Amino acid sequence: MKGKLQKLFCLLAIGILASSLIAGFSSGSMDETLSRTSEISSAEEYWSVRRPSWQKGDHWNYTYHLNTTDGPIESMYETGTVNYTVEGERSIVVGGTSMTVYHVISYRNFRAVGEREEDEPVGTVTFDLSGYTKSHEYYRRSTLELVAYESTTEMEGISDVTVVDDFELDMYIIDNSDVEATQIGDFYSFPIRPEDEWRSESRLDIYANSYTNMTSQDDLPGFPRSEEDIYDYEVIHDHGLEAIGMKTLEVGDASYDAVEIKGTDQWTWKESDVDETGHVTTYFSQEVGNAVYTSMENIYDDNAGVNVTDATYTLDSYSYEYSPPEDFEFDAYVEGDVYQCKPGEEVTYQITVENRGKYDDTLTWEMENCTYILSVEGEKRISIQEGESKTFEVTLTFSEDSELDTTYKHTLGFRSMNDPSMSANVILETWICEHFLPVIESRSPRLRNLIRYSNETVELSVGVHNPEDDDVIVEWYIDGELYSEGNEFDKSFQPGEYTVTVRVTNQGNHPDDYVEENWNLDIREPETPQYFLLILLAVIIAVVVLVIVIVYIKRDKIKGLLSKDS
Repeated sequence: MKGKLQKLFCLLAIGILASSLIAGFSSGSMDETLSRTSEISSAEEYWSVRRPSWQKGDHWNYTYHLNTTDGPIESMYETGTVNYTVEGERSIVVGGTSMTVYHVISYRNFRAVGEREEDEPVGTVTFDLSGYTKSHEYYRRSTLELVAYESTTEMEGISDVTVVDDFELDMYIIDNSDVEATQIGDFYSFPIRPEDEWRSESRLDIYANSYTNMTSQDDLPGFPRSEEDIYDYEVIHDHGLEAIGMKTLEVGDASYDAVEIKGTDQWTWKESDVDETGHVTTYFSQEVGNAVYTSMENIYDDNAGVNVTDATYTLDSYSYEYSPPEDFEFDAYVEGDVYQCKPGEEVTYQITVENRGKYDDTLTWEMENCTYILSVEGEKRISIQEGESKTFEVTLTFSEDSELDTTYKHTLGFRSMNDPSMSANVILETWICEHFLPVIESRSPRLRNLIRYSNETVELSVGVHNPEDDDVIVEWYIDGELYSEGNEFDKSFQPGEYTVTVRVTNQGNHPDDYVEENWNLDIREPETPQYFLLILLAVIIAVVVLVIVIVYIKRDKIKGLLSKDS
């Protein structure tokens, strides 16, 4: 029972972490802190809400309250504050795709209060915990979609548990969570104009590691001083959003013009029968550069066992200066990080430009330094419409005397032909090497830590790209022993822990030059089938069929008697 209680608090920590993740997507219903005062006219300057250009130092402070039911905590609420601060822009890789994102750090202080009725001999468990969370969040610049996330939570407090004598339990929990998201469709499309609608699907792989240090009496082996639990799961979101219109809202003592966005968020947890729909409402302010009021209803986390019945997030203060877009304004960046090239050969870069201005534009560019470069090729004039993003190629040819094992940096200078004062620089980084390593472009599943059962087949696969002309060798190893070759792997395992490694090598390269990816497998005994429920269902079906047959026979007899009387 004591071990179950310890798991209970671990689940609580993950539940709180999940609630903060959900808040990143903005969301449902209004309370007394917010009132809708009036509709705004349909003037174009109000109807169009553009994606804000966040700058380093921008921040927003919110207060929030959430309630939960069901799961390991029968009655729990949480209150707190959260601060979002923009650290700047960063290039990251998500799902094998490179993108430039806003890097946002959030600080959350909270208090969680709850109660749990346990069977004997524990009895009632009550707790009052306080915590602090620091999170790194990465938002796609074009849509403000949350694409990556990691956090650390510290929690401590008092829990009263009735066993024989009351004792106090001090708890210290650290949670680390990595979220990798693949978005299909736009989460939002900027500018936002009612009655715009969006439909998209996002697939999130979530890995959380909860390290729990519970200190109490030394003679309580049920609460070890250190234990490590792994949470490894996947969730699919089906978003349906609609811009309703512009509203003037009073939030606390302030008044804001905001666009009201309503919709649903249907979540499906992999390897679970849970398929729930939450209701979403967000009020997005151009002036604030973020939401001024968000809420959610019916957000269910099957793995953490917590159902967030309702939650509200209210803007308290912010530091963000809305800068209307210039007539001609744009951004440019390179897709990916460091490219590879051999001396005397060419390398092609993917360059993306985004039009952030009010009007269509035409961009031009020049190479500002040509060290060890023999030629530069690419489309020199790029026409781009308002709000459009376009990707094109630039190819550099390096000289034979470029030095091996050296990274060169070259700058492309972009300018607007309509407003030459608008410019942007793109840095191209190239590593000069003797031969290329193969590239593992994709892996399935993306998660590195998997839980599977011994009665099912583990299926893994990779997609590889070979910059060389040689064939590649794809080998699969189980705990260091070669098992098979090819891009796909499938095998059934006995219960236990295993490490599966895929190794990709160019046949023409040195045998020691290769790239690898790993999966850690936790193979468990299959769950016992619910034979009782199956038998009960069969009995119910048999009874229904029997009743139908009896009714049918009686009806035929009555018809026969009536025909004789007539």
